Amino acid sequence: MAGIANVNTNVDSPRADPSTKNPNRPAPKPSTISVNTGTTVVITFCNLSPIPSLIHGYCQPCELGYTAGMASSNRIPPAVDAKSAELLERAYSLGDEQDTRGLYRDWAETYDKTMLDGLGYLSPRLVSDLLAAGTSDLTGRVLDVGAGTGLAGQELNARGFTCVDAIDYSAEMLAVAGKRKVYNRLIEADLSKPLDIPDQTYAAAICTGTFTHGHVGPSCLAELFRIIRRGGLFAFSINSGVWIDAGFDRELKRLEDNGTIHLITREADNLFATSSTKDCWLNLYERR
Repeated sequence: MAGIANVNTNVDSPRADPSTKNPNRPAPKPSTISVNTGTTVVITFCNLSPIPSLIHGYCQPCELGYTAGMASSNRIPPAVDAKSAELLERAYSLGDEQDTRGLYRDWAETYDKTMLDGLGYLSPRLVSDLLAAGTSDLTGRVLDVGAGTGLAGQELNARGFTCVDAIDYSAEMLAVAGKRKVYNRLIEADLSKPLDIPDQTYAAAICTGTFTHGHVGPSCLAELFRIIRRGGLFAFSINSGVWIDAGFDRELKRLEDNGTIHLITREADNLFATSSTKDCWLNLYERR
């Protein structure tokens, strides 16, 4: 773990606040793991294991949620209705472009009901809170990456952000997002390909629910950071099930090592209200 002089693993102080770069952030709960770059890293232990493991230089407690407490598929949270579980499993199992377009065409009008009512989806609110805590610039241009039906855009609007664009692969999902009247621009694009957006266009970016099973891989990260201005922020969630397996940990480490980005904070949290364990990483990075 380059540049780290000390790792504090004092279990007698589980509520110590590691967010030294933002003193206004609340102290994490005992079930939260937070990692910050700099000379000191403070690890607040999760309630599943007294000793976290360091994998690729990052703290990965109990593989972040893949325990017996999860549903049998290890991907669907327990206690959700069958229809919501079916749609989420279908989303996690996308195989090609036809599958992707077909799913989101069929799901666009009922997506919010499935994710909010059926699953208790938390990521849009949590990631919006993360970005809002990191910046006081509410008028700069923000890109909602993989915007879907606009759940994150709605959360940003509620926090005072006034200039937000949406980008998504599905025209049907963007059509629903447009009805919220919280976006300045709707962009239909494939995140796995180069984007027709100039360098350093955005003051910040947000991404919720896109870095997950069967969706966009880490190869898009360099392109997304390209269109964020230097000093700008990118707040995003990553499903813990793809954090290592898909190589997000390695690509973020590569971008840190080459000076493109700087980690401000990383926290483990729940994707869904019904999640029995921490099942995602919440990340806030600065573009260098």
